[in-house]
Amino acid sequence: MKRSLFTITVVALVLLCSCSSGRKSAKTDTNKEDFVINSMMIDAVTALDNADFQKAENLYQQILTKDRNNAAALYYLSSLAFQQQDLAKSIDYGKQAIKNNDTNIWYKLQLAEIFLSSQNYDEAAAVMEKVVKQQPEVLEYWQQLESIYHVKNDFKGEIATLDKMEKRFGVNEMTSMIKYNLYKEKGDNLKAEQQIINLTKAYPSQSKYWSILAEMKMKEKKYDKAFEYYKKVEELDPENDLLNFTYANYYLVKQNDDSLYYYLKKAVSQEEIDFQTKINILFTVYQDKVDTDTVAFRRFFSLLETMRSTSDTSSCQLWSMLNLGYMRQQNFLQGAYSAQKAVELGCNNFDLYTNWLYALSTFAPSEVIIQTADQAIETYPEQPLPYLFKGVNQELLHDYENAVQTLTIGLNRTGKDKEMKEDFYMNLGDCYHALGNKEECYKNYEQVLLLNPDNYAVLNNYAYYLSLDKKDLNTALEYSRKAAEKYPDNLNFVDTYAWVLYQLGRYNEAKNVLENVISLRQQWSETLENHYKEILNKL
Repeated sequence: MKRSLFTITVVALVLLCSCSSGRKSAKTDTNKEDFVINSMMIDAVTALDNADFQKAENLYQQILTKDRNNAAALYYLSSLAFQQQDLAKSIDYGKQAIKNNDTNIWYKLQLAEIFLSSQNYDEAAAVMEKVVKQQPEVLEYWQQLESIYHVKNDFKGEIATLDKMEKRFGVNEMTSMIKYNLYKEKGDNLKAEQQIINLTKAYPSQSKYWSILAEMKMKEKKYDKAFEYYKKVEELDPENDLLNFTYANYYLVKQNDDSLYYYLKKAVSQEEIDFQTKINILFTVYQDKVDTDTVAFRRFFSLLETMRSTSDTSSCQLWSMLNLGYMRQQNFLQGAYSAQKAVELGCNNFDLYTNWLYALSTFAPSEVIIQTADQAIETYPEQPLPYLFKGVNQELLHDYENAVQTLTIGLNRTGKDKEMKEDFYMNLGDCYHALGNKEECYKNYEQVLLLNPDNYAVLNNYAYYLSLDKKDLNTALEYSRKAAEKYPDNLNFVDTYAWVLYQLGRYNEAKNVLENVISLRQQWSETLENHYKEILNKL
């Protein structure tokens, strides 16, 4: 109820007009008394307009001393008492006003509002029942009564009021939907359904009511009836944006994957449907399957690519999900592109930079990888991985001094990540060897082997460099044998093993090691061929 307690100032004027100034001379004293009261009423109303509430209250009290049954004065005193938060007095004045003038609707409306404000819903409802009985043609009063029953959780009272409203004003969406929700809350699906059926009859061209009926039947597992209602929706509204999703939901429940995919593809192609709606539905269908079901993944990813061809390309979330799919498919060119797009659109999470760098490392020139790594370092300076990518590519460009500097910074950010430390130490060892700093090279290789004694690349490189230095050859023999025996077809490992044996003067053994891979001679490097010749020359 939205009325102010001080809006009906016309009451005093109505009362004034009702006091006839043309009475018989025998009633002269009464006329004078009425004139005095009316004058006081006007003064009181003026005081109210000027916000002089104390003066107004005094005047109304004076009026009551002259006419204790003056309903208008009682009405305004009720308003003033309510303003002063004296609920008991406000209610008492309000009841007296109605007792002395039971036909004035505003007195009842004010009293109902006072009861509502004091959360006395029973009394408020009782007053409003009198209001609707007095003026049943005013819809707003019925709505206020229904709201009171709703607040007081009086299901029967609320339903009875709504039924009377329907009987008087006819079926309408507001009334029927309130009844629908009330019956649903009570678990009475039959009566809830009847409300929607009533709406289909009252508004036969509206498809939304048929959609509600269809969803009800889906929940009841009455799928054929649901499909019938969906067809009615399509008949009434063939351009319905969500119709394809509706059919998709039907086929999801029916476990018809082909039809489900067909309607989802149509749905995600619609530019009228916002991205978040599309993606939420796709997650509902596929989220639990994409990691374990190859077919589900392919279909989910295909739908994402369909969305890529629409206006959804402005969503960084879409590009992030596409990136995951492209990386899973090992489509690194698109993986790099999608990661870059996602970052440019605002999805600056570190996983995207990681995927971007890994994807670039499969095809891009070192300069591009370094540039991307710098961007990642600027955004996530404490993450070690971008330093690794940058340092390795500086190494590939033979910029060994800067590579050492970059890798050292990254190493200091690895924390307890042993695998990451291992990669940094290995590449630092390679860079130091290229710079001719063998001592630092070997120190870093030894750090790798402390972390992982089975790092066969380092075992091989370390052994080969020792053999070239003719230093610690027994250690070199142990390392090279371990690598070659683990990977007997790796020509680099076999070559190192044979060359260490050669340096130890064990020529026959060196010859036998190389002849074990003689069948792969077309793949031998020039270095391996030269080593084989030198070994044979010693025999």
